[in-house]
Amino acid sequence: MEYQELKGWEPKEFFRWFGEISRIPRESRHEEKIIAFCQKFAEERGLPCETDAKGNVLMRVPATKG
Repeated sequence: MEYQELKGWEPKEFFRWFGEISRIPRESRHEEKIIAFCQKFAEERGLPCETDAKGNVLMRVPATKG
């Protein structure tokens, strides 16, 4: 689903993800849903992902060619 307010903005891929993340509630000390989103994102792409006791998520993304 696309935010109508972001329709036509460039770069499209960036604003698509911005819209996805904006839908996820993530108020202080209640970040469980955004943590789960990030973990799932990494898992679906086969990216190494670590989450510490504080909820910080670290994904390791290899460099692209060139």
